[in-house]
Amino acid sequence: MNLPPKSVLSVANSLVSRLATNPMLVLIVLIILLALASGISAKITRDRMLKKMEVEIRMEKKALEERERELRKDYERSLKSIRAERDRLKGRLGELEGLREDLKPPESVNELISRFRALGY
Repeated sequence: MNLPPKSVLSVANSLVSRLATNPMLVLIVLIILLALASGISAKITRDRMLKKMEVEIRMEKKALEERERELRKDYERSLKSIRAERDRLKGRLGELEGLREDLKPPESVNELISRFRALGY
């Protein structure tokens, strides 16, 4: 079947003439147009909300990354001070162990008495 091409105006004229004669068809077209309009409106609203949420999530991500950097810096500072304290205590422990090695038990009672007198007893 070879149909002759119709112009847009002739198609529109035939549609308008059918709509004028059939009120049920008008109602169906209006419902379809309203559904399309509400669907488009809902999509636009949803896209706006998604864009807004995306921006908020990116801002929150930046804030969390900044907070994480701050916490890492604080952690490194506290870790550094803990390590310094540990090294200081290790040194002190070494000194005390050196003193302990220097102490020998007294070999006689007289040596024990002389050590107590040196301490002020």
